[in-house]
Amino acid sequence: MLVLDTDHLRDIIEGTDLGGMLLERLRRAMIDREEEVVTTIISVEETLRGWLSQIRRHTRDPDRQVEYYVRLQALISFYQKWTILPFDSIAAQRFTNLQRQGLRHHPYDIRIAAIALCNQATVLTANVNHFRQVPDLQVEDWLEPPA
Repeated sequence: MLVLDTDHLRDIIEGTDLGGMLLERLRRAMIDREEEVVTTIISVEETLRGWLSQIRRHTRDPDRQVEYYVRLQALISFYQKWTILPFDSIAAQRFTNLQRQGLRHHPYDIRIAAIALCNQATVLTANVNHFRQVPDLQVEDWLEPPA
């Protein structure tokens, strides 16, 4: 199972060249290796927060909000096509254990790591250095061209 971190999802959502390259690699992995490609509720939260903050920032200019509401609606449609792994009580316990081990990264990253560990999944992220400090977590950066 491959879990996409928020940065990898962002490139797909924004339709960047890197996002297109990533989608092609994911398609090959799904076909050739029968990998399941998923994300987490944490990444959903992070991306939703971004667009919601833009909407709030422009509360006095409804015409400006339209653009952000359109993007928010597109984001919701995008996530409807994904399997989204939950942050459940098992992941919460793993999160607590990781924090007790002294990991001092952003709590979102530790939550994503906890979910991935609970599902024996590999995290695809550009923040490889942060995630590699999590014991037993498999991490790869697929935004880098394959070797």
